[in-house]
Amino acid sequence: MPGSASYGVTNLYFDSDRFDVFYSRSSYGRAKYRVRRYGQSPSVFLERKLSTEATVAERRCAVDLDEVGLIAADVESWRGRWFVAALPGGVSAEELVRAVGRLEVI
Repeated sequence: MPGSASYGVTNLYFDSDRFDVFYSRSSYGRAKYRVRRYGQSPSVFLERKLSTEATVAERRCAVDLDEVGLIAADVESWRGRWFVAALPGGVSAEELVRAVGRLEVI
């Protein structure tokens, strides 16, 4: 549209090699984990979405790109620590830092 601003969105989803989160359909619901970046923003959003048959709950916090290294540092007071602690098994903090560091708008 003429005169409207547009930007790209980059999403990074976390799952196991077997896509356990993607295929999960348990009675307790399922959780999805995502890192999202809007355009060339200097920050990313760490997001968790929990869904059951009856409800959907989301948690989200903004983190500056220059803070991403704190994921691997395990700083207790860092606002993104909850995201790392909640990730499904098999995703290391180091892998998360590398992946988020490569987020670019496609």
